[in-house]
Amino acid sequence: MPGKPDKQHRIRVRTLDGRPRDWNKLKGQLGAHLDVIDAKAKVEFIICGVNEKQIEQVRAKLQGAGLEAINGGDTTIPPAPGTRPRVPPSNAQSFLRKPYGFVALPKELTTSVPIWHDGTSGNDALSGEIRFEIETLTPLLVGWERGQVGGFDSDWPVPANVEGAQLANNKSVLCPLRAPWGERPGIIPGDSLKGLLRHELGALL
Repeated sequence: MPGKPDKQHRIRVRTLDGRPRDWNKLKGQLGAHLDVIDAKAKVEFIICGVNEKQIEQVRAKLQGAGLEAINGGDTTIPPAPGTRPRVPPSNAQSFLRKPYGFVALPKELTTSVPIWHDGTSGNDALSGEIRFEIETLTPLLVGWERGQVGGFDSDWPVPANVEGAQLANNKSVLCPLRAPWGERPGIIPGDSLKGLLRHELGALL
């Protein structure tokens, strides 16, 4: 059953044999541009057209479709089953004469107690810190800055040869953060670890 259009040109009909009919088949017999709405147990229907000429064309097809017009029949479109009439809120504004409008805030606002996710909102939850060490199982590179092969203007120049592999001159290479002591070991920034752990724990929890 289609939606309830607001049509001004309507006619109420019923089946000649009193048997239920499918509104979709009736629509195919009477005209595809019509709206056929079930008005009473699929034996009475309201047919909506866009103009009076279209309704007159429907009248000429009723006999062939096994229908007859109900003179003076109620053409008020009934509401769909299970629907309730929409009641606007008491503080609603009328936008009938406005192309747009602003919805006013209610006079009183209610708030709720915030829910903290650090374990302090429940008696059975835990809150604190976990200390541990991480050991990489595969080679790991956390990029920190860009360096150029053959350039000597940085604190740690990028070598032209790495483990037997020759790098192209002036090639841009992603370099890690390095410590300022000993052989300048690579350092993983704490905020990078924090972001990694936050996403992993978010997926687990």
